[in-house]
Amino acid sequence: LIEGCLEWQDHGLNEPEEVKAATLAYQASEDVIARFLKDEQLVVDPELEIAKAELKELWDSWCKENGVRRPIGDLNSWLEDENSLTWTQKTIQVGTEKKRPRVWEGFGVKKVAEDE
Repeated sequence: LIEGCLEWQDHGLNEPEEVKAATLAYQASEDVIARFLKDEQLVVDPELEIAKAELKELWDSWCKENGVRRPIGDLNSWLEDENSLTWTQKTIQVGTEKKRPRVWEGFGVKKVAEDE
């Protein structure tokens, strides 16, 4: 009995492979942000950028289609905390007026190669 306790203290409980696989599958299915990024083909890439308003529109639409109720702040936190990304304001000319949209730099829709 004591030997078993000492072994448990040294090595912990060994989870069966089936439990490990089921845990990983569950975690993947619950990772809303990863599913959103995959479905919308969004990637972290220093050459990309996306307007905050466009990203919010994509997020809101995706959440509605997938029955997800999560605030955009969750995605913004992921971008800032996990990827050290920041947003900035850019001045762009639209017709005769200038606009200053906020954009995420280093993140956007994956570029598709022309031969695909």
